[in-house]
Amino acid sequence: MFLKSLEDVKLNHSLIKDLEYEIQNESAIEEYFFDRVDNTFISYGKLNLSVLSVTKVDAAQNLVIIPGRGECEYKYAYLLYCLKDININIYILFVRGNGKSSRYFKDSPKCHIESFSEYTDDIDLILSRLNINNYVLMAFSLGCLISLSYYIRYNNKPQKMALLAPFIYPYFKLPDSILFNFTKLMSLCGFKRSYTPHGKDYSFIPFNQNHHTHCQYRYEKYHKYYAQHPQLPSGGPTYNFVYKSMLEQKYLLEKDFSFDIPVLSVISMEDKVVNPTHALEFFKRHSISDQNPQIFLAHGAYHDLLNEESKFQTLSLGAALDFLIGEFIK
Repeated sequence: MFLKSLEDVKLNHSLIKDLEYEIQNESAIEEYFFDRVDNTFISYGKLNLSVLSVTKVDAAQNLVIIPGRGECEYKYAYLLYCLKDININIYILFVRGNGKSSRYFKDSPKCHIESFSEYTDDIDLILSRLNINNYVLMAFSLGCLISLSYYIRYNNKPQKMALLAPFIYPYFKLPDSILFNFTKLMSLCGFKRSYTPHGKDYSFIPFNQNHHTHCQYRYEKYHKYYAQHPQLPSGGPTYNFVYKSMLEQKYLLEKDFSFDIPVLSVISMEDKVVNPTHALEFFKRHSISDQNPQIFLAHGAYHDLLNEESKFQTLSLGAALDFLIGEFIK
């Protein structure tokens, strides 16, 4: 496994600009996102799955992105703007309960699943409907767990994977066995559709109390959009979401395999959402060589690398893009 500090990364491009550039181009970013980015839906029965896409004639590559839990389409406006001049197709896939995709409950925003395979089935359905077979993959948080599960269990594998702040295991100050058995017990005793003790409907948390990002502008801009679109925010997780996610995490942690595609991951070392120690252990256990996977440690970074301070955002996104589509970046 290739292990390195994110601050030592030397980028071959300057695609992801700093915060000043983002603020100066706020109107142009909004215009591009709402006028040039397609938001379509893949339907299966009563299920509608949201897909953001930007496609080019004779595109050189397909970049598939799987967001984290509870993210909305608007969160990707800046990233898509930064990639607007690259000759690639971009597809951002929202599984059920995320973005504008169908929620599990009509009368509640709870983040719930009955089986983790529901998420991977959603991804497989979208890729199949869009006829995407040759692609590289970038994912965030829960999207990383979905991506890893998909890689292990399905045939339509990506050519490369870049995983940012991967949800290999949740961050809790409890022994693993106690946490797992408690969520299992609550799920099997009739509480599987109930919020966990930390779960609730969406409510704005002041910036100085958040543990997702150090960047106040990006944090408040994102949540201002939620305030303007109150139908979008996802609620917290149910017991069964946590239990089924942990079951899948345990399966991946214990399964005997090594990556047979190039993999890069950025691990936020001050993460208070997912456990960075478990992520490191996972990649060490499943390394195929001393070069794969490549791991960059983002010392000082919180979980939300997409919305973090520029010193974390620029390097983490830049390293992932170098890795996935570097040959197409001029």
